[in-house]
Amino acid sequence: MIDERAPVRDMKEEVAMGRQSRMHMGAAGHRAARWIAAALTVVCVVACSSDDSAGGPDVIGPATPGGMQPPTPAAPGVTPGDDGTQDAPPSTTMPPAVSMPGDDGVPASTGDDDGSAGTGSAGDGDSIDMPQPAVPTVATLYWLDIMGNGVYRSEESDFGASERIVRTNTAPDGVAVDVAGGKVYWSNMGSLLGTGGGTLQRANLDGSGVETIVPSGTTRTPKQIQLDLVNGHVYWCDREGAKVWRVGLDGSNPETLVSEHGFTELVGVALDVEMGHVYFTDRIERKILRMGLDMPAGEDHATRTDIEELFIFASGAMPIDLDVDLEARQLYWTDRQLGTVHRAGMDMPAGESPSARSDMETLVDGLGDPIGLSLNHEDGTMFYTELGGDVWQANLDGSSPRTVASSGSATGVAIAHLPEP
Repeated sequence: MIDERAPVRDMKEEVAMGRQSRMHMGAAGHRAARWIAAALTVVCVVACSSDDSAGGPDVIGPATPGGMQPPTPAAPGVTPGDDGTQDAPPSTTMPPAVSMPGDDGVPASTGDDDGSAGTGSAGDGDSIDMPQPAVPTVATLYWLDIMGNGVYRSEESDFGASERIVRTNTAPDGVAVDVAGGKVYWSNMGSLLGTGGGTLQRANLDGSGVETIVPSGTTRTPKQIQLDLVNGHVYWCDREGAKVWRVGLDGSNPETLVSEHGFTELVGVALDVEMGHVYFTDRIERKILRMGLDMPAGEDHATRTDIEELFIFASGAMPIDLDVDLEARQLYWTDRQLGTVHRAGMDMPAGESPSARSDMETLVDGLGDPIGLSLNHEDGTMFYTELGGDVWQANLDGSSPRTVASSGSATGVAIAHLPEP
């Protein structure tokens, strides 16, 4: 066996000797000499390489001694070095052929040890998720009638053909949908006057299986609600209780996130889970505020210090429901007193104050007591309700408004995309 530490010059002389001997050989010996010379040259390439130990040898094409073309493999074989050692040159007159990727018509392995067609990175043996075809969905509208005590549902093909799927407790106000979990959630004020008795309920998407997850006596007057499906929480504002609450999707572990701080009546709520923020409205103090999803260390709901005032409106305003466009970083809200729908940035513009922001837009006006609001990110539209009766749809800039459902007293609204039946 050739010593791999021998000078490269000696190896080249061996190759040259093989070239001279072929002049005196027959056809069979001639082919054997060509294989011996090729094998010696491979050893030379390995001995001369200084990088083979870093992350495994690179794939290098066979050397061509003396300008010869690489020999055509006679049969599939095993690539030298697969077992971690370097094979010695064959001593037979007919050496085994070297297998090249693709010579046998089979795609080269990506490194999976089981020999199967790999779907991951070469050599890792792991698979990656292949793109799955999109599941067809149907835009489905859920909305509430506060006086009729009902949860209504209709599909995009005819939003106007709504059906009541649940007859609720007293005065339903906020609604949200968990498509993956197969549940619709809503709040019941308990009393229109805010004297207490409010609850939170949920049901299957078709209205069956109604259950109360927050019973009467926990919260006073629950209003708008939002779901954090990443962490498994329901958030809501308690109007007369002047608090923001959070509870598990099944009603477990209710907790007050904020109270006191000069609040009067909290109504609307929106979430930015990725940035860790809760947005909420105080309709009497005419404010939109923001705080963290979680309590600052060492603080409680009455003492927390991470509350920001984003808007302080002039007299006559009454901000109600909220929703967010996280991609555009814009906040949308309804104003019951002004009869409007607005939007502005989710963050305070540099150098401006909550009472003098330059980025606020009025998108819709002339409404009768607008309450609920839900953005449809799939097609760039929004839905909003009038306590006086109708459910509306418009583009996100407020253009092309149209009535999609009529009611005696519409409050909460949510658009969801359900799998086609």
